[in-house]
Amino acid sequence: MAAPYYAVKTDRFLRQNGTVVYLHAIPETLLERTRYDSNRPLLQVADPLTKLQELYDQRDTLYRQTAHLVIESDSCHKTLKRLIQALGE
Repeated sequence: MAAPYYAVKTDRFLRQNGTVVYLHAIPETLLERTRYDSNRPLLQVADPLTKLQELYDQRDTLYRQTAHLVIESDSCHKTLKRLIQALGE
């Protein structure tokens, strides 16, 4: 994926100055979480799941490359438990 210069520069800054955590979720989960949120202009389309899949395809690789940790975020409780466990290692 080709990333804009500012994105690459920001990613380097984040990795060098902190711990980057990517809270990963698949597009179907993201749709479930955002389906009633009218404050997401990119999702105000006829098929928001297709748009989420497009965004996911564009961003997932960069997010994984930038992150020190990738945590599956399927539920709040499980995500928090995984995050605490991963940061404690």
